[in-house]
Amino acid sequence: MVASSTKRRKTSADTESLTKDSAHVHSKMDKRRYDCMMNQRRYRERKKNKTQNTEWYVDELRRETRRLEEHAALLKSNVLMRNIQAGTYRCRSVSTYMSLFQNGLARVPGHLLNQQIDIMASLLAENVLLNGSVGAQGLRQQWEAFNEFFPQLTMKVLDMQSLGDDHAVVVVDAVVDLLFTQHTIACLFPHVAHRSDLVDKLVDRTISCPLRMSFVFGDAQVESMEVDLNFVLGLRPYLGSLDNTMLVVHGSDDDHARITAQGMIAVEAILSTQVGTHELVPTPIKVDMVKQPLLVPLKSDAVHTLRYMTDSLPLPQLSAKERAEQRRLECVLNQRRYRARKKEQYEKTVADMANTKHEIRRLQELATILQNKHITRHVQAGHYRHDAIASYVAMFQHGLALKDDAMFDKQMQVLSGVMSQNLLFNGEVGIPSLVAQWRAGGMLFNRVEMRTLELQVHGADHNVVAVTGTMQAAIGRQTIAALFPHVFKREDVVQKLIASGLFCELRMSFLFDDDRVSIMDSEINFMSGLYHALRNIEDMSFVAHAEGGSKMLSDGTILYNDVAPVDSFVEPIPASVASELMDDCKPKDEPEASKTKASVDFILA
Repeated sequence: MVASSTKRRKTSADTESLTKDSAHVHSKMDKRRYDCMMNQRRYRERKKNKTQNTEWYVDELRRETRRLEEHAALLKSNVLMRNIQAGTYRCRSVSTYMSLFQNGLARVPGHLLNQQIDIMASLLAENVLLNGSVGAQGLRQQWEAFNEFFPQLTMKVLDMQSLGDDHAVVVVDAVVDLLFTQHTIACLFPHVAHRSDLVDKLVDRTISCPLRMSFVFGDAQVESMEVDLNFVLGLRPYLGSLDNTMLVVHGSDDDHARITAQGMIAVEAILSTQVGTHELVPTPIKVDMVKQPLLVPLKSDAVHTLRYMTDSLPLPQLSAKERAEQRRLECVLNQRRYRARKKEQYEKTVADMANTKHEIRRLQELATILQNKHITRHVQAGHYRHDAIASYVAMFQHGLALKDDAMFDKQMQVLSGVMSQNLLFNGEVGIPSLVAQWRAGGMLFNRVEMRTLELQVHGADHNVVAVTGTMQAAIGRQTIAALFPHVFKREDVVQKLIASGLFCELRMSFLFDDDRVSIMDSEINFMSGLYHALRNIEDMSFVAHAEGGSKMLSDGTILYNDVAPVDSFVEPIPASVASELMDDCKPKDEPEASKTKASVDFILA
């Protein structure tokens, strides 16, 4: 027990073994620590790369979302402007129709009647629906009936507006003044002709009746038309009571009313007075138009017919067996003759078919040759026209070179080489009108840049070149003063316009006549550019339409005959500041200067 409890001394070998064990343990720990450190470093790098990729992807999504939102806003503004322009065009068409028919259908053939017939043919569709009846002929019959029953008619328009999201419905409120006569009472209201107390109140009086008309447009023409002429409201002030008015307009239960519920003249009244177009009257058949039948044959024909009838009869001296044999032989001969005729017809048909096929093959080959020549000629012309317009667009990419004489000379050479001297540009004749537009744009805008997105050649003859692109123009205060000076009343709108500029959709079409452009149409969507810059319909309407509107039309055309000079530009003083300075700075010995507008001839000089 004593020996076991005695402590054993540590030797040098034990010390070395412990040192080796501790070093081994330390090396393992260091390796694990290093591995852990590297794993953490790799993990942090992966997290960092993943975070950077996520941030880059989010930024890319934001840019794409912003681009799509701008594109959607541009499309929305284009649709809105297109619908507004369509509504304006439709109201203008209906206004033309109402002005031509303000005194009814022309009673005397002449220029006015031709205009009325043309407006009905162009405005109304062929199968227009008029108060439930199909066809534009019913409208003309109504006008002719009103001419027959009312010697004097005057229509005054009170209000006109377009309705619907696409402005496809135009509603017109008007008043129609009708002169009543004895003929009117006898034809339209015969059931009250015996009531002298009512007739005396209407005869030789001009009755004003409210009228409401609605025009429902399809693509370009009116597909449905509703007319409501209120005779009740017009006659009641003259007849006194509603019962007498209803009796005159609609009659009693036993009477057949000749005025419909919508105020139109019924068909019975039109037929009773034979009012309508001349096509309704049938054309009488003349007696000499019917040919007399040929009853007596010629003498030679009679002899031939009689001989045939007698030869075909059986001879009385032949027996039954002989007659049967004769009929059999006649049948055989007839069959032979029939087969010979059919064979001859078949051979002739085969020969005709062969000749026809040969002629068709010859004509097809000739047509192919001519078509190839025609297509080759037009394709070559299309390539030349494509290159000509491409050079024009590239040359005028940054507008007219007003400060570079060499570039200006090149542009003039391109215009004289591509455009005809009698060029029709947006309704104006001559190359100077195109140059005037470019010069006005270069003087009014600080910078102009035109980009081409698509350039195509159309038409069977490859004579139409269409260009689609964008036009970006930088706006300064001199631009605002020249085109829309009223905007200076809204400094926030001025800052938006200067900051954003105009980014508009551009469409151009060039119609070639031989090798020169004879007609050029250019449309810059100015309204969409305003909406893109302002992002507000009310601000856009203020710039475009307030106080006389902009000097730049919705299609981008600059009214250069009424543009303020750029060189004499002075920014207007705000109204709040001007009112304070009037008392202190008002000149006493000098007369008040009057502002005048110079034409673009001053700018172009």
